[in-house]
Amino acid sequence: MQYIPVFSPKYLSRQNIGTRAYWHPWVGCTKISEACRHCWVSDEPNFNFRGFEVEQLKKLADGTVVSVTLKSDFFYPPADIYRPEAWKIIKEFSNLIFLIITKYSDRIAECLPNDWEQGYDNVILSVTVENNKRAYERIPKFKEIPAKHKWLSLAPLLEEINLDSFLGDNWIECIEVLGERKFSRDTEIEQLRECRYEWVEHISKQCSAHNIRFSFLGAGHRFIYNSEIYIDYSSCYHSKFADDLNLDVFSPIIFNLKNGVKII
Repeated sequence: MQYIPVFSPKYLSRQNIGTRAYWHPWVGCTKISEACRHCWVSDEPNFNFRGFEVEQLKKLADGTVVSVTLKSDFFYPPADIYRPEAWKIIKEFSNLIFLIITKYSDRIAECLPNDWEQGYDNVILSVTVENNKRAYERIPKFKEIPAKHKWLSLAPLLEEINLDSFLGDNWIECIEVLGERKFSRDTEIEQLRECRYEWVEHISKQCSAHNIRFSFLGAGHRFIYNSEIYIDYSSCYHSKFADDLNLDVFSPIIFNLKNGVKII
C-alpha cells in the first residue's frame, strides 16, 4: 500500500456546526487510556491554570460553539478548585454553546454545579470513547448523567465499535469520529494506529438506524480506504476528504440560548 496525502485548506463543511472558538482556562493532564498515546496535549504535560479570559468570550457572536479545555480535561481532578468558577462563567454566557469533551465519565456527576438540575441549555457534554473496552466502561455511566445535550466523541477511533446496545432511548444527539493524527515531531506516521473506512461506515449506519446525528470529522494520518493509506492533513475542524465519503448523518440540534434559538 502507498501513502496518499490529502488536504482541505479553508474548508467549510456541508454540515453546519456553527462557528468554533476555544477556551482553555487550564492546560495539561495525565494519560489515562489507549487514546492518549499520541495525544496532541503532549506539549502540555504539566497542569497549569491560565486564567478565565472572560474578555475573549465577550467578543464572540451569539451561538458560537466554544470548545472547552481541549488541552486538558474539564473534569481533570487538579482542576477541581477552578471548575466552580468556570461553571459560573459558562452559565453567565448563555448566548454561547460550550462543548465539554471528557474521558472522566465517572467524575461528571460529582463535578456538576448545584443548579445543574437537567443541565444547562448552552452546554454539550461529550464523552470520549476509542475502543470497545472504553465504550463499555464509560458510556453506561455517561448515560445516567442528566444533560440537555449529550454527544460521544470517538477520537481517535482505534477499532470497530458496536454501539447498538447503547443507542436506544433517544438519550444522545450526536456522535463524532476522528482518526488518529500526528502532533509530535518525534512520532512517525508508521507509529500511528490506523482507522479504517469500514469502522466509520459501521458507526454511520448505527447512527442512521437510531436517527442520531453523525459527523466524520477527519480521517487522521493513517486511514485505510480501498486498500490504500490516506494521510488526511486537514487542519480544519471538518475535513473535506472525510466529508466527501458521504458518511455523515444530519439531524438538527436545537439550543435555547439567551438571545434566541440556535439550530446546528
